[in-house]
Amino acid sequence: MLLSAVPSLAQQEDVFRKFAGTYVTGHEFGGGSLTLDSKGNFSDGSGSDDGTRVSSSGNYTLSEGLLRFVMVKETWKRGEGGKELNLLDPNDRKEAFGKLDSGETKKEFKMLPLEWSGRIYLLYEEDLKNFANAVNLGIEPRASLTSRYYISPWFGSFYLRSGDEQKKATGKPPLPEPWLSFLLSKPISANVLSIDEIVRAKWNMTFTATIDKGSRDGLKVGMKLLTSDEEPSPWGGTEVISVDEKTAKIRSQLARSELKVGDKISSKYQPKDIYR
Repeated sequence: MLLSAVPSLAQQEDVFRKFAGTYVTGHEFGGGSLTLDSKGNFSDGSGSDDGTRVSSSGNYTLSEGLLRFVMVKETWKRGEGGKELNLLDPNDRKEAFGKLDSGETKKEFKMLPLEWSGRIYLLYEEDLKNFANAVNLGIEPRASLTSRYYISPWFGSFYLRSGDEQKKATGKPPLPEPWLSFLLSKPISANVLSIDEIVRAKWNMTFTATIDKGSRDGLKVGMKLLTSDEEPSPWGGTEVISVDEKTAKIRSQLARSELKVGDKISSKYQPKDIYR
């Protein structure tokens, strides 16, 4: 269920106890953790493969169904012997980011707590479409806390509470609309009927094509689909761009192959890890 607003102090304390834990997102290229304690405090940390670490801390409350975070400290450090910089200080920010510094620090942010069969995810608003697509693709509910490259890391990067990956999720996650109705009732397999446009670039080709499944099968604009050798990605790949009752148009950006009439298109990802 979606967790509702809790106005009173006593109820807020119950919320803190309910959410207490460490939430993890990550894969072999980087990741992060967000720890919530039972007194309304949070701390988080993220890292990348170049040795950069960013951490922050502050407090959180539940209001109108959202967890609202207020940051009181944020630091940046590169490598074990690197200098720790205070990202709330304009001079330290410039030293850390140089010309890439936006000059601003986002001291407040909010996340949607999503409870699914005892699992608790924390999702940014901009995560919701990718999360719904990950459910359709069969990547969520994931069986491991962090993702590995052969289980498509980019679509396993949602904050999940440590230990909850062991809980079996059933049915559909209670996403807010329009994302709840975005979820498919069953996987879809389609065939390419025609190739409508090909745009060639240096490193890839973008195909616009028509497939033989449409709105009556559950397809919606924005859904991620997969060609036979494609890995899910939030930045490219195959996506539905328009839908009729019996057909749909897809746009597919492929780096290693060409899309052809008769090719199979699927809404279900088959991970390469046979031990998943």
